[in-house]
Amino acid sequence: MSFFKELQIRHTDFDELDLSSEKQRILEILKNDGIHEDVYSNLATAFANGKDSLNVDPIYCFELIEKIIKLFPNSNFECRGLGEEYFYTWIICVENGQIIFKYEPWESENPFI
Repeated sequence: MSFFKELQIRHTDFDELDLSSEKQRILEILKNDGIHEDVYSNLATAFANGKDSLNVDPIYCFELIEKIIKLFPNSNFECRGLGEEYFYTWIICVENGQIIFKYEPWESENPFI
């Protein structure tokens, strides 16, 4: 499994999530998780421009998005992590700050059967 992935963000309900309003808390999460603060810049770019590349473990990226959702209780967005392996893709859909759908490829040996 590779650490390279593309994080894609699509805002729904015309709500753009501005991570800068919670920058210090996100940096604190990264620090507590032992992740370099440069990852914040990649996250901010993804949320502002719709995508960016991150060099973190795919499962950690998924967990990080779950932590960020808690900081924005009224958020509406969809995000997808595309791993270097073609089928290694995860998805989270958020409505009013709640995860309404998620797909994690690591839950199953073969998710397509």
